[in-house]
Amino acid sequence: MCRTRASTVTIPEDVDELLKKADAALDALASRAPAAALKAARRLEILAQSIGYHAAGGAYRTMETEELGTALGITADEAENLLFRYRRR
Repeated sequence: MCRTRASTVTIPEDVDELLKKADAALDALASRAPAAALKAARRLEILAQSIGYHAAGGAYRTMETEELGTALGITADEAENLLFRYRRR
């Protein structure tokens, strides 16, 4: 479940709702068809890496790590590690 603190960036409502629906659908799929759920999980990993790569590039160019950390509700060091992880391909 996606939760944000008041001081963190807000996920747009339509995206948050989509993530909640995907979570519920994939949880149910894992019970019914574990192999299909694993295949879907792998697709989500690939999608997350691609989105993260592009988002991290934009954040790296436009934000200080302290600012990013505050927006994400994490420390500047954690934000820097996140940028490093997602900017690798």
